[in-house]
Amino acid sequence: MWFINKRILIGGAILILIALMVGSCFYFYNKGIKDSTVPVQKIASVSRDNIRDAQLNMHKYRGEGDVKEVTHLIEKAKTKPADIQYTARTQEEADRKANTLAKKDKADYLLKETNNDNNTINNNYYSIHQEKRNRIGAGVAVINNDIYGTVHYQRDRLRVEAFKSITNPKGKSLDGAAVSYDFVKF
Repeated sequence: MWFINKRILIGGAILILIALMVGSCFYFYNKGIKDSTVPVQKIASVSRDNIRDAQLNMHKYRGEGDVKEVTHLIEKAKTKPADIQYTARTQEEADRKANTLAKKDKADYLLKETNNDNNTINNNYYSIHQEKRNRIGAGVAVINNDIYGTVHYQRDRLRVEAFKSITNPKGKSLDGAAVSYDFVKF
């Protein structure tokens, strides 16, 4: 009888720990969305020079290929109707609303193109995502004095990794695999 109760207690403790881990991940994820602000950078018009200058000001410049890609994405977005339209009375209120939408969209930064026509302020906001979602990599791991070649695929926070021994190959099958998840990104 004591053996059954001990198993139930251990199982309950494990379930409580899992619930605490999931709850804390959810809390910190939402706290990060609420607390963070997405930098807004003004540009006069959408051109490669203006986008390069905006990226340099925010320390987000990665190269001319990236500037070309961001310019292309903005020009492509301009051909479609806006997904979200809203009115604001002041420039600060418009920036606040755009920042809130960019946080929900998980943008790296925001480019703002302003057109002043008479007494109306027309802002075009472009949320820029520079972090790529998919990654493929390779590496080397040493486990118990055995050298393993590793290959991994990562999508967002989930990472899948495969191991194959270099020093002691044992057939064509993999020697190991791993799955990991990033709980916190900063």
